[in-house]
Amino acid sequence: MAVKTGTSQSYHDNWTVGYSRHVTVGVWVGNFDRTPLRNSSGVTGAAPIFQGVMLAAERRIGSHGDGLPPTSILPAPSDTAEREICTLSGAAANAWCPTRRREWMPVEKPLLPCSWHHLAGEGLVTILPAEYEVWSGKPARKPAAATMTSVRTLRASAPATSDRLIVAPVDGATYLIDPTLRREFQTLSLKAAAAAGRVEWSVNGRSLGASSSGSKLEWPLTPGRHTISVRDGAGHNEAVTVVVR
Repeated sequence: MAVKTGTSQSYHDNWTVGYSRHVTVGVWVGNFDRTPLRNSSGVTGAAPIFQGVMLAAERRIGSHGDGLPPTSILPAPSDTAEREICTLSGAAANAWCPTRRREWMPVEKPLLPCSWHHLAGEGLVTILPAEYEVWSGKPARKPAAATMTSVRTLRASAPATSDRLIVAPVDGATYLIDPTLRREFQTLSLKAAAAAGRVEWSVNGRSLGASSSGSKLEWPLTPGRHTISVRDGAGHNEAVTVVVR
């Protein structure tokens, strides 16, 4: 089956839509007066209903016992072919790509080989494109000891493509505390793109800590409306406001 859940930004409603080869099911959960839901997302609200309806529908149309029909959703189109791609770049895997998967691709548009992974004198080297510089913050990746290969990640230096100092969170965003998860695991990643080294973060005027440009600082989610501010080494400031429910 193919299934997708969804939750509106202000948690007014949520839904789950999916299909098998035989049945399409859509489930919407919400209040008709648009009152925001409480402790309900697409996963916890609509998805359990979707599961029950889909299983019942599949069994009704002729499955074997309690199982589901062993049939694919759709046959592979004749103008596609299964290709091995690099899971990091999405391009055709080359001999040095450390992780791969198989995907169905158009036959008339062959993929270019992956240009992110290279074999150098010191071992496997991953070179990320410049456009990923701001948000990647990817640490050096080391393979298992048995491979006897060193791996490092190089990030091409490039200026931010926007005047925005704060990369995350987005101004005006709303976040929901999940009552089913422990609070220490519910944090918001703060990230900035500054030309002047380290940045200082504060929430509602209180100092939170510092991070380097492009790296993350985790802030524990706290209910309420919050102003998150950042200041870089050159004196540049920016602030965003978020709501946590």
